[in-house]
Amino acid sequence: METVQQVISGVYTLLRRPSELKLHPDDVKDLLNDDLRGRCQDIDLTGREQRTETSEVQITPDEFDYRVVLSTVPDFEATKLEYCAPQYANYEAWREVILMNQAVWKQHYSWQDEIIGSFYGSLAVQDGCKLKLNLDPNVAAGARWRLTYRVPFLRIVQEGERPPIPASFLPLLKTGVALKAMAIVQDNSPEWDQWTAKVTPIYTASLVQWEQRWQTYLDTSVEAPTLPTKPYNHFRRHQRRSVRGYLPWQ
Repeated sequence: METVQQVISGVYTLLRRPSELKLHPDDVKDLLNDDLRGRCQDIDLTGREQRTETSEVQITPDEFDYRVVLSTVPDFEATKLEYCAPQYANYEAWREVILMNQAVWKQHYSWQDEIIGSFYGSLAVQDGCKLKLNLDPNVAAGARWRLTYRVPFLRIVQEGERPPIPASFLPLLKTGVALKAMAIVQDNSPEWDQWTAKVTPIYTASLVQWEQRWQTYLDTSVEAPTLPTKPYNHFRRHQRRSVRGYLPWQ
């Protein structure tokens, strides 16, 4: 998959490779980042997860609670935490920790049959992320832990990273940014004006087609039409499970 720098090079190609004096790469990168922010917002509003990664992590006791450190990821946003207790015959059974806001931690941390967690504090390269768990440190040390996280958008759009949208839509980015960049190219020559007047309708027509494909992608769901949900009083009847379903938000 192409990196952000390669996408920027593609924009220059569509503009007949103007010199950096006429169009600085940082200006193109700003336009690209603005476009990517909008595309990521489109994806987030549909409920799709395009920026998540999953890795096994070490959870170590801290002065008061625990710390979660991803040595290869200096900055992350935790979205899900799972644990796997030691099992026999190499059998793995991963269970999800119920994550909640620290403000309501005191109301729920005493649950006996569920593992409750709460991430809090700022993220740092060496310190990792702070975590509250209603779990004995000896039990936590004997379990395996798996974290699902998202890398913050501002780190993704660094020059050496891959744009956080499907690779098949990179021509959409290049065409859209090229059209926007035409207005800031420092070239007032008649030749430039003639060329932009000629190709703008062509690029615009192509962009319209790509935008239609993008909207179709956003509107197409691969989720099941119904999903199971627990009744409001499920915590009183752990031996029963609701089979009711609800329609996912569209």
